[in-house]
Amino acid sequence: MEAAHQSQLSEPAPVPPKPSRRALAVAARALAWGLPLAGGLALRLAMLRHLFLVSGDSLIYGGLGKTLLDGRYGLEMLGTTISPTLIRLPGYPLYLALCFRFLGMENYYAATLPQIFLELAGCLLLAAFADRIAPPH
Repeated sequence: MEAAHQSQLSEPAPVPPKPSRRALAVAARALAWGLPLAGGLALRLAMLRHLFLVSGDSLIYGGLGKTLLDGRYGLEMLGTTISPTLIRLPGYPLYLALCFRFLGMENYYAATLPQIFLELAGCLLLAAFADRIAPPH
């Protein structure tokens, strides 16, 4: 009987505080943005692992990037001369030139990894834009 008497005298266990509405809204928003980003990252990394191939346009852009590192912008014709070209605009070759400079010459795999994160950042920007012009309420 004494044990039952003592259990009634002890204080009840503290009740954990309920999360505020703001904390719940922040958690819901983080989940709404985080899950799609995690899925996009997983999909892109799986495709990179199983479907990565360097051919065609990748080699043309890589060649333009390498010539940019030499201080020119052109395509190497028949392995001897570099002729100026306007076949491709210099944006992506500039990106590849930076990647080749810092991540290794003709390391297309390493050039793809920052591109994945840039794509996901673009997804965030697009989602923020859509949220701004068409809010859920």
